[in-house]
Amino acid sequence: MRDPTIIEQQSFSAEKDVEFMKNNIKSDKSKILEMVIMKSIEQRKQLEDCYKSTMKKDLQVVLKGSTKGLGDFLIGIFMSILEYDCYVLKQAVKGFGTDEPAITDILAFRSNAEIKEIKEYYRQMYKKDLEKDLRGDLSGDHLKLALAIIEAARPAPPSEITDELISADVETLVNAKKLVDADFFNILTTRSYRQLRATFNQYEKRSNKDLLEVLKAEVNSSTFELLQAVVGCVFNGRQHTLARRVHTALTSKKENQIIRLFVSRSTVDLEQVISYYKKVYDQRLEDVVDQNVSNSDLKMVLQLMLKGNVY
Repeated sequence: MRDPTIIEQQSFSAEKDVEFMKNNIKSDKSKILEMVIMKSIEQRKQLEDCYKSTMKKDLQVVLKGSTKGLGDFLIGIFMSILEYDCYVLKQAVKGFGTDEPAITDILAFRSNAEIKEIKEYYRQMYKKDLEKDLRGDLSGDHLKLALAIIEAARPAPPSEITDELISADVETLVNAKKLVDADFFNILTTRSYRQLRATFNQYEKRSNKDLLEVLKAEVNSSTFELLQAVVGCVFNGRQHTLARRVHTALTSKKENQIIRLFVSRSTVDLEQVISYYKKVYDQRLEDVVDQNVSNSDLKMVLQLMLKGNVY
């Protein structure tokens, strides 16, 4: 189900918008940013092309020069969702160090079909396989889990629950000395969410243990972050789990992750994330952004994405 906050703008004219920008780019920053954000991705690209042909300047460069701390945000909003996902993953494994939260933000929240598209487009963009890049940056259980996810082997919904398979999986998990050594990653990534909910509920009942607490004791923090996100999607759904992830990013003041989550979901399902956020935390997401984002320009564009143009 798609429930974005940003959709295609009606009565869009790139030429008229560029004319306004030409006269107001330095004097009305907030209006310019609103004009750019309140459009579909395709319309933003048309606007960018029109600005380039008319003004002989790069719109992203101009906007970056008139704002503070919006470089990553501006890169993202002019990309398609698929292109942006690939870009985020490449940046996560590029150079020294690894941005594990970025890998989780993509891999844990994409469907089988989206994962397959990401692998193919990643290869086209960077002339490298995503699997090879992940192998170069991740190791151990974290790598095993990431590779299992990008196999994209989960049955597509709707899928039937198989009682025999539930019984077999529960037996495997209950008798395991360590879950991660007992085919857990395979079970987690090749069963439907409905099947997994039934399996994990029975496991917790039989073992009298909390699944996530067991996993937390078995793996390092980076691996657990990815596990927690995937298991969260199993039990509560993607948007509910995303709402929790947004909350953690905001309260930890992780600007890069905040940008990543807002940019990637605003044209997909941010409206649902907003709704779940209110249910889980009894706070308006707009208020939490206002309280936790100190960069005034970033705060402004995030609020615009929350406000949206769906009326």
